Amino acid sequence: MNGKKGIAYLIVTSMILMMLVLSAAIVRLASGHFTSTAFQMQRERAYYAAEAAMNYALTKCRLGASGGYDLPNLTYPFIDSSLTIQDPNYQLNTKIVILQAGTSAAVGPGENYTCPAGLSPYCIYCRVEY
Repeated sequence: MNGKKGIAYLIVTSMILMMLVLSAAIVRLASGHFTSTAFQMQRERAYYAAEAAMNYALTKCRLGASGGYDLPNLTYPFIDSSLTIQDPNYQLNTKIVILQAGTSAAVGPGENYTCPAGLSPYCIYCRVEY
C-alpha cells in the first residue's frame, strides 16, 4: 500500500509541474500579445497623424494664396513644421515638405526627398515624429 501512495504522490507532483509550465507559457504569450498591441497602437497613431498632416497640407494647397500655400510663389524646398497633434498621452510633431517636380532636397540629417518629374508639378511629403 505504501508503494501506491508513492506513485500517487509522483502523479500529483508531475501534474502540478505540468500545470505550472502551462501557466508560465500562457503568461508569456499574454505579455507578448500586450507588447505587440502597444506597438500596433503606436503605428496606428503615426499612420493617422500622417494622414491628418497630408490632409492639412492638401487643404492648405487648395486654399492657395488666400490663407494657404501659394504654390507658384513658394521658395523650394518648402518646409512647414507648425502642425502638432497632441493628446494627454502623446504628442506627434509633423514636418511637411513640398518640392517641385524633378528636384530633390536634403532638409535635415538623413532626410533626403526627391520629387520625380512627370507625375505631378509638386510632391508633398509628411514626416511624423512621436
